[in-house]
Amino acid sequence: MQTEMFEVDPLSDNRKLYVRAAEALAAGALVGIPTETVYGLGADALNPEAVARVFEAKGRPSFDPLIIHVHHGKEVDKYTAIPEELKELVHTLASKFWPGPLTMVLPKADIIPDIVTSGLPTVAECGGVLYLGQTLEDADGKTYPMAGVLPGQGVKIGRLVRFGYADMTAKAASLLFHAGEHLYIHEFHHWDSTDNGSGFSVWKSEKAQWECGFASMSLYAGFPHLYWAGTPLPRRFVSGAKFYQRQKRNTHD
Repeated sequence: MQTEMFEVDPLSDNRKLYVRAAEALAAGALVGIPTETVYGLGADALNPEAVARVFEAKGRPSFDPLIIHVHHGKEVDKYTAIPEELKELVHTLASKFWPGPLTMVLPKADIIPDIVTSGLPTVAECGGVLYLGQTLEDADGKTYPMAGVLPGQGVKIGRLVRFGYADMTAKAASLLFHAGEHLYIHEFHHWDSTDNGSGFSVWKSEKAQWECGFASMSLYAGFPHLYWAGTPLPRRFVSGAKFYQRQKRNTHD
């Protein structure tokens, strides 16, 4: 579909342009939408092919979920599976703050494609991060395409990188971690990535500190090796897998 551009005058009647944009969304096309800060890229949230075009156009990692916008607060029940004990609170917040800059994180309804919420829970440590990246350089300097899920290219360094034990802190809640949670980790690798993420802060010593890792409610990916024994990590991963399985089963029932 050919790109069309329209100038919108906020003081004029733009309803014909809004209808054209709605028709484009219904046809599976993408629409650039100006906000108070940036331009957003909109698609029909119920059309998985259209949603995939958003990820492709923005170069957005497939583990990074999208936000669904609704016309009215009453529509929240259509697109989400609100826990019964939260329904009153959710509707109160929606009626008070919508329309407005409030985002609510809620379980999706079955009509929302998995691609919107990123889907299958995944853990990738060290070599797994290189596999999920864009490209990987071998020992001879030849580059091969990888899975393309994460940003960054895998490059040979020729020496140990960030070798040793350290203390890693999660910046936000995710599949495996609570916000602010600490875990001892170690790194041991001769390859590195041009983009290691910034989901965690790592402290090794007064002179050695860095940021790394990618994290969402369906992903942990980073060079740090985690210590699973005696921690909540296995249980949290299994809980994420069970949730994914339940959502997938509901989608196909």
